[in-house]
Amino acid sequence: MPARRHFFIAEWLFVLGALLTLGSYLAYSQYEEYLRSERDERARLAQQAAIVEHNLVPQLAAANQALLSLIEDTPHFMSGKDGVQRLNRRLQVLNGILPGVRVLLMVDATGKVIAANKTALLGVMLSQREWFATVAKGGSQQTLYLVAPVTSALNTYVSGLVRLVPGPRGEFAGAVYGSLHPEFAKTLLNSVVYTPDTLVTLVHGNGKVFVSTDDTLVGQDVGVPGTLFSRHRESGQTTSLQMGAAKLSGTELMTALRTIHPPSLRMNTPLV
Repeated sequence: MPARRHFFIAEWLFVLGALLTLGSYLAYSQYEEYLRSERDERARLAQQAAIVEHNLVPQLAAANQALLSLIEDTPHFMSGKDGVQRLNRRLQVLNGILPGVRVLLMVDATGKVIAANKTALLGVMLSQREWFATVAKGGSQQTLYLVAPVTSALNTYVSGLVRLVPGPRGEFAGAVYGSLHPEFAKTLLNSVVYTPDTLVTLVHGNGKVFVSTDDTLVGQDVGVPGTLFSRHRESGQTTSLQMGAAKLSGTELMTALRTIHPPSLRMNTPLV
């Protein structure tokens, strides 16, 4: 009887040990699958963010080159009697070939619009605009200024690119401005959405949301302390992966952030 009892106990201990081993294996397998899925998702998010930068930078470069060409060619255009008309036509042509640029204009040293692709803007004073004050007071000819998103004179929500126009002695003589309409990037952002809960957002360096696949976020300030954007900015890294609750919605997010700041453009502030 005792031997049979010991055998019975041994059988159950063996079964229990086998079940524990199987359970541990299944738990370990599930945990490994979780880690693998997380690694894959991190890599996928980082790849999608890189795609946005890869496609966005050439558009910014093209707009920058257009502004530079305007600065270089303006003295030639303005030397003739119909200089303003010729310059306006040049702006209209450039506007037609630059994706996402809705308005191209030039202001003089007082902030008055002296040329534009939209005639309704001619003569408008823009000296109160923050971007004008920035370039008028200590601006650099070498810098491409990325304007923080605002409501424009045409009542549209835009960002913009600005370059200083130097005078004959290098003094401030005005600026050229190209508006960036949110739609220029919306198609690109939508192209990297790969699940229904994927959110893609383009943020100005100051934290103002410029474009997003969630329209309710446009215009929001994510540059305040504690946001995933602020954590990325404070990290000093070009790319980072942040996890946590979104400050605006409270939703738990895994977020790949990428600072778009190509050295060749010498932008005063990046896009993220």
